Amino acid sequence: MTASKIKLQPFTADDFDRLIGWVKDEELLIQFAGSIFSFPLTRDQLNQYLSDADRSVFKVVNEHEEVIGHCEA
Repeated sequence: MTASKIKLQPFTADDFDRLIGWVKDEELLIQFAGSIFSFPLTRDQLNQYLSDADRSVFKVVNEHEEVIGHCEA
């Protein structure tokens, strides 16, 4: 079995709709982000999130260039 390789790429406004589509209910949003956002997740909330200079936000991409997750440092 070979290990899968992932990489981090900047999370941008182009990624908003994908992330919003992943968050189907309030329980999942809380599990994913705690109290940072409120349900339903919106583009306005994500714009504010990205404007925070104290956050480094990324999308997680697999070896097939598919976005498989989201993270921040």
